[in-house]
Amino acid sequence: MERPQHEVRGNKIAKERKKRGGAGAYKEEFNAIIETKKALAAKRKEEKAARWNELKVLEEEKWRSKLAAEDQRIALEKQRLAKDKKMEEHRLALQFKKLAKEKEVAECSIMLMNPNSMDATARAYWELSRAKIRDQWMASRGGDGDEQGV
Repeated sequence: MERPQHEVRGNKIAKERKKRGGAGAYKEEFNAIIETKKALAAKRKEEKAARWNELKVLEEEKWRSKLAAEDQRIALEKQRLAKDKKMEEHRLALQFKKLAKEKEVAECSIMLMNPNSMDATARAYWELSRAKIRDQWMASRGGDGDEQGV
């Protein structure tokens, strides 16, 4: 039986290798290639880890920056709200003073009215209003409200 051509050629190559010293030369080259590939893979892995760490640091800085900006915005908002609150309190105090002054003017006009030209109903209302104003005034001054001559 004849051998196929490729088997004959394969045996021929194997015999040539044996003559030259075997597969050692190729094996050393192959091992060198494998070692080079391993070294390159390790280097790529280190570079990838370094890039990852750089990205991680940049991302952390970005978040710190955002948090700082948010904290500053919140602080400014608190200051604005405190200022608004103070302004509102001042406005309410002024409004209270204005209303108190208007009430005082109205009470003075009632207290200083001339009852001689009033009819009986108006005079009764005037006397009640005057007594009420006098009682409030005496209560605010610490009196008992029973004093005459006010």
